Amino acid sequence: MAAALINGLNARLDKPVAAIDSPLLAAMQCGLSDCRVVLDAGAGCCYLACCRAGELDGAARLVRSDRLAELLDDDRPVVSTMARPEGVAAPWLQPDPGRRPAALAKLCQRLAWHTRLPRRRFPRYLQPSQAERNAIATGAAPR
Repeated sequence: MAAALINGLNARLDKPVAAIDSPLLAAMQCGLSDCRVVLDAGAGCCYLACCRAGELDGAARLVRSDRLAELLDDDRPVVSTMARPEGVAAPWLQPDPGRRPAALAKLCQRLAWHTRLPRRRFPRYLQPSQAERNAIATGAAPR
C-alpha cells in the first residue's frame, strides 16, 4: 500500500525514490551494527532480519512469532518493538525513538552517494492476508 501511494504521488513529480530498510533503521536507533532485528508483522508473525557490519545480511524473512525462541539461539543482541518471547536468552533491546531522526539522516546520507535511484518503488515485504493463509493451510488455495 505504501509503495502504491508513493508511486502515485511521484507520478507527476518524477523524483528519485529511495527505500529505507526498517530493520536497519531499528538497529541504528540502538547504535548496533551486529544484531538481529524482529519487527511485528501482525497476525502472529514477525519479520526477522540480521545486521552485520552496519548492513542487512540478506532480506528480512517472515516467520511465526511462536518460533522465535528456536530461531534466536545465539547470544547476539536482538532489537525489537515486540515483547521478549519466552525462551529467548539473547539481550533484548527496544529502538530508541529519540535516535530515529539521526539514524534516518545517516541512512539518507548513504543513499546520497547513489546517482541513479529509481523513480518507482515496489514493496519488498509482502505477506499473505489472513484469508490467504487460511486457504493455504486448509489446501483450498487456487493452484
